[in-house]
Amino acid sequence: MHVIVLAAGLGTRFGGIKQLAAVGPNGEAIVDVLLARAAACGYHDALIVIRPEIEAEVVDHFARHPPALPSRYVHQSVPPDRDKPLGTADAVLQCRAAIDAPFVVVNADDLYPQHAFALLADHLSSSNEHGLVGFRLRHTVISDRPVSRALLSFDATEHLAAIDERRAIEPATISGNPWVSMNMWGFQPSIMEDLAGAVDRFLARGGSGEVLLPDVAAQLATSGVRLRVIPCEEPCIGITYAEDVSIVRAALA
Repeated sequence: MHVIVLAAGLGTRFGGIKQLAAVGPNGEAIVDVLLARAAACGYHDALIVIRPEIEAEVVDHFARHPPALPSRYVHQSVPPDRDKPLGTADAVLQCRAAIDAPFVVVNADDLYPQHAFALLADHLSSSNEHGLVGFRLRHTVISDRPVSRALLSFDATEHLAAIDERRAIEPATISGNPWVSMNMWGFQPSIMEDLAGAVDRFLARGGSGEVLLPDVAAQLATSGVRLRVIPCEEPCIGITYAEDVSIVRAALA
């Protein structure tokens, strides 16, 4: 089973390469922790999606912190007529040639618990369905600053019904403690056909935004594709702003 790590983000709000921010006691980044947790759950290898312009920094980081899984880099370039990449659906699609088994997708700047890797591995090995891990909203925020979250709706069998993407929300304004997506997905290889179709349709429209995994997943659910929401009660915290680094560092201490 593969793990795809999305590390091509621009880090606009962070102000730098947050994918490599030192959070561990020996300068480890979140990605190092994630690869170790995936390895402990039996994953076989990692595909790390990066922008070509940060490859030197990433290579240098892994020279100092050897990854816990056999890893290779996959480039997601910025198209010549755009100022940013095409989005997370396109990032996963860049790994298509290397995918021959079920795989999990994670962000390089979110500290997913090891239990969540185990939950997805169990699901993908015992089912032909896609899946995603749902986390409690209050277990995903570490300050009162605005965050982006995708609120999940699912039916009695825990299959995805809808995804409500919220941008720059203040967690205190959301009633209850809903389940949200932190972009931790488990896919069968067949998803690549759906991602390719979504990217092709986006390009044909001449869209100026991005092709995002939650949008593709929501469209699949609407069309009748069964995508299991796997609840996880453990915290999942990440880095959005520079001041978040110290909080994540404390969580790993």
